[in-house]
Amino acid sequence: MRKHVLFFVHGMGAYVNDKGEPDNTWFDDAKNALKEQYDKYPFVKYKPFEDTFELVYINYDTEIFKLVKRWQDESEKMLATAIPAAPEKKLVGWLNNAAQLDNNFAWSHAACVILYRYFPLMRQRIKIHVATQFHKALAPNSDGAVSTWSVIAHSLGTIVTHDVLWAMDSSTPVQAGISVLDAMVPSANVIAMLANVSKVLETDAKVYESVVVPQSMVQNQSACYNYLNYNNEFDPFVLPAPFDPLAPDVTPRVREPWALAKANGTYLDISIRNVHEVNVHSIRNYLVNPAVHIPLLEKLVGVGSITKREKDAAQEQFENVPTAKIKRQFDKIQTDLRQELKRESKESVWFTRVGKFFARCNQVS
Repeated sequence: MRKHVLFFVHGMGAYVNDKGEPDNTWFDDAKNALKEQYDKYPFVKYKPFEDTFELVYINYDTEIFKLVKRWQDESEKMLATAIPAAPEKKLVGWLNNAAQLDNNFAWSHAACVILYRYFPLMRQRIKIHVATQFHKALAPNSDGAVSTWSVIAHSLGTIVTHDVLWAMDSSTPVQAGISVLDAMVPSANVIAMLANVSKVLETDAKVYESVVVPQSMVQNQSACYNYLNYNNEFDPFVLPAPFDPLAPDVTPRVREPWALAKANGTYLDISIRNVHEVNVHSIRNYLVNPAVHIPLLEKLVGVGSITKREKDAAQEQFENVPTAKIKRQFDKIQTDLRQELKRESKESVWFTRVGKFFARCNQVS
């Protein structure tokens, strides 16, 4: 019998080594962060974490690295044949270190976002690569067929997860006309979107209207039973366009299924305010918060698996680490961002904040 298949989908950043091979450092940290919380609760850990979940790491940074590495190689060849003062040096010289991972924020963080959002061919390549990984992990094996599966996606991974599941469930039917996911497995038990930027990076499908929505009586088709949306008010990346299908400007037709799902408890919209580490955008900074991991664990393991006393104790024992210096930095980030949003498009502001945020993280770390 198969375990609960649990996918982790990374966000922006470098998740390959200098050879372009997958690096599992982030995935291991995310797994450990979740397991640390899992092991805190007696009934939850009654069945060991390793016996409960079959973990699957989804890595798409390998595809991004291939492209930027090719750009770097071609740039080096051009510069090798051009005279030092030639225009080519100015045009392509900035690509010369594109594939270097150390201290290269532009390509280790911003490139993946830009390539996914604005390059349709690259986006399609990433989607196919990720869909292949999902398909392989969900296929029956010697232990049997998958009956329960869930996804924990972070940052850029939220829009990647949305687009891939939407494509697998609706636009890539098998010969019999049944969507790929429906033909293989039931809907996902949980789709947990941490630092959900899917609205600001929305591309091929409308994130409020696709099949990647929680089940409700007015939703004909759904890729998941439960949709958990998490955003940190100190996280600058979600501010330009927070995921909010219940916002007043959303049409009633679109808002109604989400409202019913929220009333039924299949859609959880959780906003937190915590700075447990300097990088408030990190997945660990989200998962350590009881407001994040308790509802997630209950959806994964079972409602009632954590008692009220345990919940209260977890909240009381949870500690933020907002030193005065860190808090000043984040207050300034938020103030600057809100001012910029009045002048610039959401997308352009989002990209400029990426670099400034990480620069300030370095200043206070």
